[in-house]
Amino acid sequence: MTEDSTGAETILKALRVALVGVLEAAPAIPARVRLSLNGAELDVSWHDLSIPAVPTVTVGESAQSATSQPDESADDIHAVRSPLVGTFYRASEPRSTPFVEVGDLVTCGQQLAIIEAMKLMNAIEADRDGRVVEVPVPDGSPVEFDQPLVLIKPTQSG
Repeated sequence: MTEDSTGAETILKALRVALVGVLEAAPAIPARVRLSLNGAELDVSWHDLSIPAVPTVTVGESAQSATSQPDESADDIHAVRSPLVGTFYRASEPRSTPFVEVGDLVTCGQQLAIIEAMKLMNAIEADRDGRVVEVPVPDGSPVEFDQPLVLIKPTQSG
Protein backbone atom coordinates (compact mmCIF):
# COMPACT_ATOMS: atom_id res chain seq x y z
CA MET A 1 0.00 0.00 0.00
CA THR A 2 2.89 2.37 0.69
CA GLU A 3 4.20 1.67 -2.79
CA ASP A 4 0.84 2.71 -4.31
CA SER A 5 0.71 5.95 -2.33
CA THR A 6 4.31 6.76 -3.28
CA GLY A 7 3.47 6.12 -6.93
CA ALA A 8 0.36 8.32 -6.65
CA GLU A 9 2.42 11.09 -5.03
CA THR A 10 4.97 10.87 -7.85
CA ILE A 11 2.24 11.10 -10.49
CA LEU A 12 0.56 14.01 -8.71
CA LYS A 13 3.87 15.84 -8.37
CA ALA A 14 4.57 15.33 -12.10
CA LEU A 15 1.11 16.66 -12.97
CA ARG A 16 1.69 19.75 -10.81
CA VAL A 17 5.04 20.42 -12.49
CA ALA A 18 3.39 20.02 -15.90
CA LEU A 19 0.59 22.40 -14.89
CA VAL A 20 3.06 25.07 -13.74
CA GLY A 21 4.87 24.78 -17.08
CA VAL A 22 1.63 25.11 -19.04
CA LEU A 23 0.48 28.13 -17.01
CA GLU A 24 3.83 29.90 -17.34
CA ALA A 25 3.70 29.53 -21.13
CA ALA A 26 -0.02 30.30 -21.43
CA PRO A 27 -1.20 33.45 -23.23
CA ALA A 28 -4.03 33.95 -20.72
CA ILE A 29 -5.57 32.57 -17.56
CA PRO A 30 -7.24 29.24 -18.35
CA ALA A 31 -11.01 28.88 -18.13
CA ARG A 32 -10.65 25.40 -16.61
CA VAL A 33 -7.90 23.20 -15.22
CA ARG A 34 -8.40 19.54 -14.37
CA LEU A 35 -5.81 17.18 -12.93
CA SER A 36 -6.50 13.46 -12.74
CA LEU A 37 -4.47 11.07 -10.62
CA ASN A 38 -5.24 7.50 -11.67
CA GLY A 39 -5.32 8.19 -15.39
CA ALA A 40 -2.41 10.66 -15.00
CA GLU A 41 -4.01 13.28 -17.23
CA LEU A 42 -3.80 17.06 -17.29
CA ASP A 43 -6.63 18.97 -18.98
CA VAL A 44 -6.38 22.75 -19.48
CA SER A 45 -8.82 24.79 -21.56
CA TRP A 46 -9.05 28.48 -22.39
CA HIS A 47 -11.79 30.83 -23.44
CA ASP A 48 -11.85 31.60 -27.16
CA LEU A 49 -8.89 34.00 -27.32
CA SER A 50 -10.10 35.60 -30.55
CA ILE A 51 -13.04 37.08 -28.63
CA PRO A 52 -12.35 39.14 -25.50
CA ALA A 53 -13.70 37.20 -22.51
CA VAL A 54 -14.44 40.34 -20.52
CA PRO A 55 -15.42 43.65 -22.08
CA THR A 56 -13.56 46.61 -20.61
CA VAL A 57 -13.51 50.34 -21.13
CA THR A 58 -10.16 51.51 -22.41
CA VAL A 59 -8.61 54.94 -22.17
CA GLY A 60 -9.61 56.85 -25.26
CA GLU A 61 -13.09 55.40 -25.62
CA SER A 62 -15.67 58.12 -25.69
CA ALA A 63 -17.80 58.69 -22.63
CA GLN A 64 -20.85 58.10 -24.77
CA SER A 65 -19.81 54.55 -25.63
CA ALA A 66 -18.70 53.88 -22.06
CA THR A 67 -21.71 55.33 -20.27
CA SER A 68 -24.43 56.00 -22.86
CA GLN A 69 -24.63 59.56 -21.53
CA PRO A 70 -23.44 62.06 -24.14
CA ASP A 71 -23.05 65.01 -21.73
CA GLU A 72 -20.28 63.36 -19.68
CA SER A 73 -16.61 63.32 -20.61
CA ALA A 74 -14.30 60.36 -20.00
CA ASP A 75 -12.47 62.45 -17.38
CA ASP A 76 -15.65 62.54 -15.28
CA ILE A 77 -15.77 58.75 -14.88
CA HIS A 78 -13.81 56.91 -12.20
CA ALA A 79 -13.09 53.18 -12.53
CA VAL A 80 -13.01 50.99 -9.44
CA ARG A 81 -10.34 48.51 -10.47
CA SER A 82 -9.63 44.93 -9.53
CA PRO A 83 -6.97 44.64 -6.82
CA LEU A 84 -6.31 40.98 -7.74
CA VAL A 85 -6.91 38.20 -10.24
CA GLY A 86 -10.01 36.10 -9.62
CA THR A 87 -13.69 35.61 -10.41
CA PHE A 88 -16.02 38.63 -10.28
CA TYR A 89 -19.42 38.34 -8.61
CA ARG A 90 -22.03 41.10 -8.44
CA ALA A 91 -23.94 39.51 -5.52
CA SER A 92 -23.13 37.59 -2.35
CA GLU A 93 -24.88 34.43 -3.60
CA PRO A 94 -26.21 33.12 -6.92
CA ARG A 95 -29.64 34.55 -7.74
CA SER A 96 -29.30 37.20 -5.00
CA THR A 97 -29.81 40.90 -5.64
CA PRO A 98 -26.58 42.53 -6.88
CA PHE A 99 -24.75 44.83 -4.47
CA VAL A 100 -25.23 47.74 -6.92
CA GLU A 101 -27.03 48.46 -10.18
CA VAL A 102 -26.41 51.10 -12.85
CA GLY A 103 -27.88 54.36 -11.57
CA ASP A 104 -27.35 53.60 -7.87
CA LEU A 105 -25.71 56.22 -5.67
CA VAL A 106 -22.79 54.76 -3.72
CA THR A 107 -20.67 56.05 -0.86
CA CYS A 108 -16.98 55.53 -0.18
CA GLY A 109 -16.54 52.16 1.55
CA GLN A 110 -19.80 50.68 0.24
CA GLN A 111 -19.46 47.14 -1.08
CA LEU A 112 -19.86 46.95 -4.87
CA ALA A 113 -18.94 43.35 -5.66
CA ILE A 114 -16.87 40.32 -4.67
CA ILE A 115 -13.80 38.78 -6.25
CA GLU A 116 -13.18 35.14 -5.42
CA ALA A 117 -9.51 34.20 -5.43
CA MET A 118 -8.23 30.85 -4.17
CA LYS A 119 -11.60 30.13 -2.49
CA LEU A 120 -11.45 33.41 -0.56
CA MET A 121 -14.15 36.04 -1.05
CA ASN A 122 -12.69 39.55 -1.28
CA ALA A 123 -15.05 42.53 -0.94
CA ILE A 124 -14.69 45.24 -3.57
CA GLU A 125 -15.63 48.62 -2.14
CA ALA A 126 -16.23 52.06 -3.61
CA ASP A 127 -13.25 54.33 -3.12
CA ARG A 128 -15.33 57.49 -3.63
CA ASP A 129 -18.92 58.72 -3.56
CA GLY A 130 -20.83 58.81 -6.84
CA ARG A 131 -23.35 57.24 -9.18
CA VAL A 132 -22.75 53.85 -10.85
CA VAL A 133 -22.78 54.40 -14.62
CA GLU A 134 -21.61 50.96 -15.77
CA VAL A 135 -20.59 47.52 -14.56
CA PRO A 136 -18.58 46.33 -17.60
CA VAL A 137 -17.78 42.89 -16.21
CA PRO A 138 -20.39 40.10 -16.48
CA ASP A 139 -21.21 38.25 -13.28
CA GLY A 140 -19.08 35.14 -12.81
CA SER A 141 -16.37 36.29 -15.21
CA PRO A 142 -12.64 36.00 -14.64
CA VAL A 143 -10.93 39.34 -14.03
CA GLU A 144 -7.33 40.51 -14.25
CA PHE A 145 -5.40 42.75 -11.89
CA ASP A 146 -6.23 46.45 -12.44
CA GLN A 147 -9.20 45.69 -14.72
CA PRO A 148 -12.09 48.19 -14.44
CA LEU A 149 -14.95 46.57 -12.51
CA VAL A 150 -17.42 49.38 -11.78
CA LEU A 151 -17.53 52.82 -13.39
CA ILE A 152 -18.64 55.66 -11.15
CA LYS A 153 -19.42 59.30 -11.92
CA PRO A 154 -18.16 61.02 -8.75
CA THR A 155 -20.55 63.37 -6.99
CA GLN A 156 -19.42 66.97 -6.74
CA SER A 157 -18.41 67.94 -3.22
CA GLY A 158 -18.85 71.46 -1.98
